[in-house]
Amino acid sequence: MRILIAHDHPDDWTVLLREMSQDFASLSARQVADQSMFGEALTEGGFELAVTDHQLTWSDGFTVGRRLRARFPALPIVLFTARGSERIATAALRAGFDDYITRAEANWDEVRTAMRAALERGRQRTSEYEQKLRLTAVLGTVADAILTIDEAGVVESFNPAAERIFGYTAGEVIGRNVAMLMPSPFAQEHDRYLADYRRTGVGRIIGVGRELLGRRKTGEVFALELAITDTPLPSRRIFTGVCRDISPRKQAEGTLAEARGLALLAERAKSDFLSNISHELRTPLNAILGFTEVLLMELFGPVENPRHRGYLQDIRAGATRLFNSITSILDFVEASNQARMLVEQEVNLGALIHHASARHRVTADENGQHLTLCIASGLPLLRADELALRQILDNLLDNALKFSAPGGHIAVAVGRSAGGDVEITVSDDGTGIKPTEQEVVTRPFSQPGSPYARRTQGVGLGLPLSKTLIELHGGTLSLGSRDSGPGTTVTVSFPASRVVGAWAA
Repeated sequence: MRILIAHDHPDDWTVLLREMSQDFASLSARQVADQSMFGEALTEGGFELAVTDHQLTWSDGFTVGRRLRARFPALPIVLFTARGSERIATAALRAGFDDYITRAEANWDEVRTAMRAALERGRQRTSEYEQKLRLTAVLGTVADAILTIDEAGVVESFNPAAERIFGYTAGEVIGRNVAMLMPSPFAQEHDRYLADYRRTGVGRIIGVGRELLGRRKTGEVFALELAITDTPLPSRRIFTGVCRDISPRKQAEGTLAEARGLALLAERAKSDFLSNISHELRTPLNAILGFTEVLLMELFGPVENPRHRGYLQDIRAGATRLFNSITSILDFVEASNQARMLVEQEVNLGALIHHASARHRVTADENGQHLTLCIASGLPLLRADELALRQILDNLLDNALKFSAPGGHIAVAVGRSAGGDVEITVSDDGTGIKPTEQEVVTRPFSQPGSPYARRTQGVGLGLPLSKTLIELHGGTLSLGSRDSGPGTTVTVSFPASRVVGAWAA
């Protein structure tokens, strides 16, 4: 053990060291006999105990003790005095000495006991001091503001993050009411809240995080997140508040909400434009289709020139394609805006698929394509919008026929999944969709990137519309295709909750 001894009488300290060595075998002393030696000792440090005489020719014991305490806060310090008095004893304890011993009446057993007690107090103080340093280090590095207040709302501690967030130094805040950090009306309500809590013991925000407003030194009001804990001490209680500046997050949320609002407005404007322009186009198209049909039916006289009849047929075919495209746009706008209400009824899915296949078989036969059906036996009714189901089937069959070469095969199957869902699959051996393009083709107005796909007619709304209609039913649409080679499989799944009754055995 290493001790510091400040003295003017070497003989007395020789006796002290001899007596202390009985309890402390590895004892070494740094003796200080003047100001220069004392300064060197303060620089050296590493002492476990300090003993100083009350009267020194080069200083006094109280000055030595205060300087030691300032330099080494946890160091145990003992005052030796020639003659004891109540005044000296009181002054020594107030000055931060751990004990004082009257040298003239020294009982060395008592001296050793006093030294051991001082060392123990020093160890406890060292532990507390280290704990305080660790806590100070933590409080100094956290990003959140941490402050403590007493029961009257007076600030007792204010960490560096709090200084940064609020703009005050700790010295400007400690000792003042915490309401200075709050804007109105929070500042006025805070003291009343503390008074109610002291009276009733019921706290509305103790242990519960909440958002409120703070005020910086500049007067700026900002959003913060606050959590408060109540810590009862032996004679009083303190409150610890942890504050986080959430103004950047709130600003980002506001910007995001504004951007979302603008995006929704833009989307609605686009949908309104498409809807309006589509309606405007359908009116003259109806006239074109109607008069073309009248001319082809020769209601106003024969069309004798074959070339003229061919022109009329081309006009009808082109107008019909345009009419169908416009209808698809209107259906998609209505479905994507959730303006379309499902008209649900019990649908015979097997019969519906037979009818849809029959309508498309004419096109398949014209192209030399083969269309086959595989409908599971015992297929129950499905609670769904029949018109939406027709649109879904028509879109999927149109795509399968359109992207399959002459002589290709298209297969439609209906069955039950392992989870009891109703699954409809439409498969073809056409151009296929690369896995990298499968997400793209479900976007509006998008088509696969193959040259053949780009040559086909359509606006790219078949799959997006089908996907939207299926999702309105709570179902899913998925695509399957190989990396190379022909073929695409589209699977439409309706949840088991839409099955009416049970599957027949």
